[in-house]
Amino acid sequence: MPDPRNRLACTVQSQDGPASTTHAWQGGAQVATIGAGLLVFAHALDYVTFLMMVLRGGIGTELNPIVVVIAGDYGLTLLTVAKAAAVLLVLTTFLVVGRSRPRLAGTVLVSGIFLGGLGAASNIATF
Repeated sequence: MPDPRNRLACTVQSQDGPASTTHAWQGGAQVATIGAGLLVFAHALDYVTFLMMVLRGGIGTELNPIVVVIAGDYGLTLLTVAKAAAVLLVLTTFLVVGRSRPRLAGTVLVSGIFLGGLGAASNIATF
């Protein structure tokens, strides 16, 4: 019997009558794990390309003014902590919201992955 909290559960209807068997799709945890891994990878790539770009061209090559202020005023230590906190915020939001609103949670996760990838791409294009 599938977990009633699993939003991915589906009912299979037989031709003979009402629903005969209920199957739960077991891939939900795997998809969440892959998505979380992609989020961490995208933001780690963004951070590494940021470091390479700044080493080559200085902090002025960064396009994000928030990153420029944090790195300039507080240094790379706080910037690293802020980056990790942002990734953890997205992951936590995904996990908490996913219990009741799985589509919204997926949107949050995909947006986080996209923004990390966009940051990495802009860093690569700049240097």
